[in-house]
Amino acid sequence: MRPTRPITVLIADDHPIFRRGLCDIIAADASLRLVGEAADGEQAWQLIQKLQPAVAVLDIHMPKRSGIQLGRLLLQQRLRVELIILTMDAEEALLNEALNLGVKGYLLKETAVTDLLQAIHRVAIGDSYISPALSGALLRRNAACEGTRITSLAPHCNSPFKSIAVKKKLSIIDVVASRMLMTHGYMKSIFDIFDKHQCPVDMVCTSEVSVSLTVDSNEKLPAVAADLGRLADVKYEGKKALLCLVGDDIRGHSGIAAQVFTAMRNINVRMISQGASEINMSFMIEEDDADEAVRLLHAAFFKNPDPTIFDVAARK
Repeated sequence: MRPTRPITVLIADDHPIFRRGLCDIIAADASLRLVGEAADGEQAWQLIQKLQPAVAVLDIHMPKRSGIQLGRLLLQQRLRVELIILTMDAEEALLNEALNLGVKGYLLKETAVTDLLQAIHRVAIGDSYISPALSGALLRRNAACEGTRITSLAPHCNSPFKSIAVKKKLSIIDVVASRMLMTHGYMKSIFDIFDKHQCPVDMVCTSEVSVSLTVDSNEKLPAVAADLGRLADVKYEGKKALLCLVGDDIRGHSGIAAQVFTAMRNINVRMISQGASEINMSFMIEEDDADEAVRLLHAAFFKNPDPTIFDVAARK
């Protein structure tokens, strides 16, 4: 297995003793590398721009700039730095504001010593980590949403597609072994490992000597990769998104793939799945490109929606 680089981390907190304690926790983990620390929000912002760590751990209340303000700046500048916000209280308004900015980690300071390492590893691969004590606040988000309506029969639609779905926080695992070419049982050996770790697979692509699989980004990945490393050369990358176009008889629409990828011509596609299902085509892209990909596809296929399927009046 190829060695993975340490996760680079920056700590910003205006309480020196607490900040020093967090730095000591990070220094004790060989898979992490502390690249900087800051005592206020302005210093943190300068270091984030200069060092661009994988993860920045920020106190929500700091002199000069707050953790929320830094989150807003990161969103505006589109810097690829994941944030963990530290707070003394469980105020729901602040939690919701942070999550709406795309913050992946939100920790109560009272449990930061025990939760910090797990939170860093989770957000570094695109997953989220919220202090368990805040689970009630998460359940109350979007409580009034009606949800998805399911019908027994799908009505005909003039457009080849009826919906676009996105699943984020995924990782791609590449397994390459030239010695396994045409070897019976090789694929079974790979999936036995995923079964052992109870790690479901979303998409699979194969070639002569390599297999690429997508899974949820989670703490099981290092153990999965270690076991796969006994069979082949393995590497994995997080922060990926699965984009799925859903419709009818997609395999029977000539040129449909050309239309899709023309609409997304400026977005890099890592994996493609078409033909395995009559009702969808799927592909993997960078998580940061997911929102733009949806906008481009929406403009290409839903500009004039079929009124028998979509509530066109509600869009006006």
